[in-house]
Amino acid sequence: MATVGVHELIYKFVEESSTRWETTFLYRKNMNRVFVLDTNKQPLAPCTPARARQLLDNNKAAAYRYNPFTIILHREVELDVQDIYSINLDPGAVTTGLAIIGHFPKQGDVVIFGAEITHKSKAIKAKLYARSGFRAGRRSRLRYRKPRFDNRTRPEGWLPPSLESRVNCITHFVNKFKQLLSNANMCNIELPKFDTQKMNNPNIKNYQYQQGVMKDFDNTKDYLIHRDGESCFYCGATDTKLFKEHVAPRAIGGNSVNNLVLSCIACNTKKSNKPVDEFLSDKPEVLDKLKNKNVPQWAAAAMNSMRNRLISDITKLNIEIGVYSGYQTSYNRNMLGYIKEHWIDAACVGDHVQVHIPHNMIPVKIKAIGKGSRRVVNNDKYGFPCINKKTGEQQAAGNIKRIHGFSTGDFVHLSATGKYTGEYKGRIAAISKRGILAFKLKIPIPTIVKGVPKMQNMIYSNYKNFRLIQHGDSYEYH
Repeated sequence: MATVGVHELIYKFVEESSTRWETTFLYRKNMNRVFVLDTNKQPLAPCTPARARQLLDNNKAAAYRYNPFTIILHREVELDVQDIYSINLDPGAVTTGLAIIGHFPKQGDVVIFGAEITHKSKAIKAKLYARSGFRAGRRSRLRYRKPRFDNRTRPEGWLPPSLESRVNCITHFVNKFKQLLSNANMCNIELPKFDTQKMNNPNIKNYQYQQGVMKDFDNTKDYLIHRDGESCFYCGATDTKLFKEHVAPRAIGGNSVNNLVLSCIACNTKKSNKPVDEFLSDKPEVLDKLKNKNVPQWAAAAMNSMRNRLISDITKLNIEIGVYSGYQTSYNRNMLGYIKEHWIDAACVGDHVQVHIPHNMIPVKIKAIGKGSRRVVNNDKYGFPCINKKTGEQQAAGNIKRIHGFSTGDFVHLSATGKYTGEYKGRIAAISKRGILAFKLKIPIPTIVKGVPKMQNMIYSNYKNFRLIQHGDSYEYH
C-alpha cells in the first residue's frame, strides 16, 4: 500500500511539474519579441508574442527555431525597411549582457530582446591546466622523448583559449541576431580599459608605474616578510619555517604577490585545496584582513587583452561599431533609474540614451556548454593513453556524434510512460550506441530506489519516445 501511495505521488508530481515548467517557460519567453522570417528565410521585423501566437494558431506561420524563438511565415513578404535595430553589448569576463534595441519613429528607443551569456572560459582553463599536468608527468617519466614544444610559434593576434572562447561566443551571437533582424546596422559596445596598477594603488603616478612593489627586494619571499611580517599569516606562528602559499589556486589566482602569503607547513597542509573562505570560517578577522589584501585582477586583465580582438572580429561582420566607456553606461543607467544587471547595462550603452525597458521583461539566460570533446584518446590517472586490455590498442574516446538522429545537447520532447509518465522538454544529457537516451530533468521528481524514495533528475528511455525539437548549438537556454 505504501508503494502504491508513493507511485501515485510520483504521477501527480510529474504532471504538476510538467505543467508548471511549461507555463514558466512560456511566460519567460513571452517577455521578449519573437523573430520572424518569410518563406524565403528573409528576416522581417520582430513581432510581439501575442502576434506570434495568432500567426501560429491560424496556420499562417510555423516554428522555425526554438532558441531564440523564431517563426517562419508561409508566404513571401516584400521587405519594407522602416525600423532600425541596434545590438548593444556589455562584455564581461564571466557574463556578457546583450540587448537589442528597436529605434521606432513613434515609440522611440525600446528594448525588444535581452539576454545574459555565461562564458565557459573557466572550464576551458581548468581542462588546459589538467592537460598541462598530464604532459609534465609524462615528460618526468619518459625523459628519452625529445621535447616537441621548443619550435612552436604563435600566429599573429593569438589569444589564450579561454579568451578566444569569450570573443568567439560574443561574435557568434552578434552575427546570429544580425541575421535574424531586418535592419541591424549598429553594434554599440562598452569596452572599458582597466589600470590594474591604479586598482592596487590609487595614488600611483608618473614614474611610479615603472617601479613595482618589489623594486627594493631581491625575491618574493623578502617582500612578503616585509609586507606581512615574519610569521604565518593564518596562525601567527613565528618559530617555524615559512613557505609561500597561494591563497587561491595558482590556476585561478596566478603567481601575483596579491595572491601570496607566508604559511607554516601545518597550515599549508591543512588548507590543501580548500577555498580560503572555508578554511578561515572560524577566523573572520584574518579573513577580513586577507580580503583587503588580495584583490583579484584576472577579470580586468582579461578585458584588457580581448578588447582589440573583439572590435576587430565584430568589424568583419559588416556592421558599424560604436565603443563607449563604462562611466557613460553607469551615468545613463542612473539617470534612467534602472537597476544594475548585465543586460540592462548593455541597454544603457551609448551617448544620450533614452531607452525604455518594459517592466515585465525577463532576459534569456544563455550558457556556453561546448560541443563534445576534442580529445581523441582518453588518459588514465597517470596521464598515459588508456589501453584496451583485449586488443592492446589505444582506447579511443567515446565520441558518438549522432545515434538514430539524436546527439547529446539536442533539445527534445519526451513522451514517457511507466513510473515517469508525463510530457517533458529539455536537453539530452547522454546517449548510448543502442539508442538509450538519458534525459536530464529541469525539475527533479521523486522515485523509488530499492524501496527508498529519492529525488531523480535523470530519465533513461528508448529513442523512439523522443521527438527532436532543435539540434544542439553548444549553448543552453533558460
